[in-house]
Order: sequence, then structure tokens, then C-alpha cells
Amino acid sequence: MCFTRHLQREQAKVRRPSGNRFVCSLCKERFSSEEAWERHYDRKHHIHIHPGRDVCLADYCEVLHCDKINLTPTSRQLRAQQAGDPTLAPHAPCRESAAEQLRESCRDLAAACFPPDAGPAAAKLHRLFVEGVCAAHTCDLELQQDLLVQLAASEKGTLGYKLLIGLALGAMAIFYACLWVYHQYRSGSLSRGDVRRLRRKKANNILEFLGLQQRKAHRV
Repeated sequence: MCFTRHLQREQAKVRRPSGNRFVCSLCKERFSSEEAWERHYDRKHHIHIHPGRDVCLADYCEVLHCDKINLTPTSRQLRAQQAGDPTLAPHAPCRESAAEQLRESCRDLAAACFPPDAGPAAAKLHRLFVEGVCAAHTCDLELQQDLLVQLAASEKGTLGYKLLIGLALGAMAIFYACLWVYHQYRSGSLSRGDVRRLRRKKANNILEFLGLQQRKAHRV
């Protein structure tokens, strides 16, 4: 990504406290100006950028619908477009030949990022990308909006899915902890007295915490 590329470049540039001098942190060579440092980095250290890190997503905004992907079913912009707001109309009429060219560029990008013959996961991602992102390059505005809304909804759904997975894992951890205590009790590793002591200790901790909170409240 372009941010990663820029960050890596700036981290290699060290400005000396005195004067307008720069040092390359990769080879410790010194330079009298920033322009000289830039030429040095481009000539000597471009190989330090890992493959793929010099790719900037902004270069693919036209293909990836950057100007439209954030529209959701409740957004003001989408409602205005659906109502035919002339202020949000495209500056130039849509041409099917241009849309087809964007679809072709999008399919090439999908093949490069998710080769369909690289395994089941890559094949699935390739299909979803082509059917969602690439198919949205069309002069049919209704179809385009439907596809982009589905993409935005799927992104939010992913967050909810991760939250659900986290809650499920937490519940499983509590369940297995209780199961372990029960197993220890049945096997004799924990006696009833141990269980009662654990309960009393937990209750005392709660009472101490509540008492501390009450003392703080009285002081206030």
C-alpha cells in the first residue's frame, strides 16, 4: 500500500539536529540535502521494498469504486441518487464501452490478486470479486447500486460475525473451566472444603471491593 511504502521510506530518512543534513539509516551515508537523499534511496535502496508494498490502492480507485463503495442503504448520498438529485448526477454520460473496459481491468486485477487456480479459497475470492466489484462496472445504475450496497453490507456483516465468534469462544472457555473444576472435584483433587474455601474467597473479594467503593464514596 502507498502508506506503507511512504512510511518505510520516511523511516530510512534521518535528519541531523544541526543543519539541513540527512543520513540514510540503511547504510549510514550522509547527504547535504533532502533531494540528494531521495536520489540515493531511489538508486540504492529500492530493492529493500518488499514485493507488493510498492502497490498503492489509490492507483486502482477507478476499478475499486472508491467514490461509491461507502454508500450504505441509509446514506444521504444514496437516497439522493435514488431520488434523482441532479447535484449528484455523473458529469459525463455512461458509455458501455468504457464500462466494459473497466470490467476487463477489474477481472485482470482479480486474476492477479486471487488466481482461480491457486486453491479453493483463492477461487472463491476470485468469484466473489468478479461477481461483486467487477460486475458493478455497468451503465445500469440500479444494478450498480444494488451490488455496491451488498458489498457494504457484507463488510458490516463480517464485523458482526467476528464479534459472534469472540462471544462463542468466551462461552466455551467458561464452560471448560467449569468442567475442569467439576472433574477435579469428582476425581478427589478438590475436596468440598476446597470448593467452599474458593467460594468464600471469591465472596470476600467481592465484599472487600464493595467496602472499598463505599469508603471512597464516603470520602467524596
